[in-house]
Amino acid sequence: MEPFMLGGAILGGGLSALGIGSSNKAALQAYKAQAKALITSYNYGLTNLRTQGRSAFEEAARELQKNTINSMKNQSMVEAALSETGVEGRSQDRVMRDVRGYDAMTRVSIKENFERQTYNLKQDAESMYQSTKSQLNAARSQAQSQMTGGFGSVLKVAQGAISGAMLGSEVSKMYSSITQGT
Repeated sequence: MEPFMLGGAILGGGLSALGIGSSNKAALQAYKAQAKALITSYNYGLTNLRTQGRSAFEEAARELQKNTINSMKNQSMVEAALSETGVEGRSQDRVMRDVRGYDAMTRVSIKENFERQTYNLKQDAESMYQSTKSQLNAARSQAQSQMTGGFGSVLKVAQGAISGAMLGSEVSKMYSSITQGT
């Protein structure tokens, strides 16, 4: 093998290997940056959902406390009104049962509303998780498709070496024609 041809083959193969390494590195860096952005966005979203959950809990606790205070006031007012009217027995029990029943229905309504909000927040968190996971998998697949490895790398290096050898052969021919011509 001629020295120009050998030099061209080594140079072409080396440059191909260098190009593969740098393109693989760029694809990996792009994937890491995209993954970091997706995970950061997911974490901010999850923090926001947790804040909403705490707010919903605090609101439900305030509503339950307010309802308890109103219920005690209502029961006291009804008891005072009943004692003034002189109603006793079953009628008085029935009125007090209605007041306590209204209190119980309001409590159940507040608790169910909180449970519904909590369920929706959990569903939002799960949806956000699945979406982020899907986007990360797509980014990983894209990065892997852009990277060259294994047999593909060998072929690209060989192709670069052959191209370099052909170029070296041409340079050798030109060099011999120049040196023989003078």
